[in-house]
Amino acid sequence: MSAHPQTAAILADAVAALRAHGTAPELRAEFVPAHTRLLVPRRAAILPIGEVWRLGSLLLGPDGDVYETGEVVRASEPGWPGHQSVLAEQRREYRQAAQRAKIASGTVINLGWTPVDLEPNALRDSDGVLVLRGETPHVRWAPGSDAATLPLDSYLAERITLLASTEGA
Repeated sequence: MSAHPQTAAILADAVAALRAHGTAPELRAEFVPAHTRLLVPRRAAILPIGEVWRLGSLLLGPDGDVYETGEVVRASEPGWPGHQSVLAEQRREYRQAAQRAKIASGTVINLGWTPVDLEPNALRDSDGVLVLRGETPHVRWAPGSDAATLPLDSYLAERITLLASTEGA
């Protein structure tokens, strides 16, 4: 099946608005942890996949694809290992992998994202961030919770306005 028509239209309008504002997209990439392949050790790597605009809990691709936001890091010098928290060491590993991938310093990298299935039945049954309420797409404040939702068009309009006003600031 194809994408829910109202959702697809809202996402297409959002992409057009982002382009009209001249909002720069960020990098969507995949992190591959260090591993051994055929007895050869491989270092951790970041594999660039495409561009997205980060709009709160959603990542919007230029083709209208949507992803749930995962981790966000900025490419920079990795620094030296030390007695740091596990999270700090993980972020250092991301920065090292970004440096090896020759990703420009300062580039924002979105990792650990999850694709959102825009098919109507999938959206109705979703326990993720994007869900259908009747025929209207909504964004949940907390995945799996129906306590608070906001219509997708309102959510994206607010996020686009915020992003456009802070860009270059």
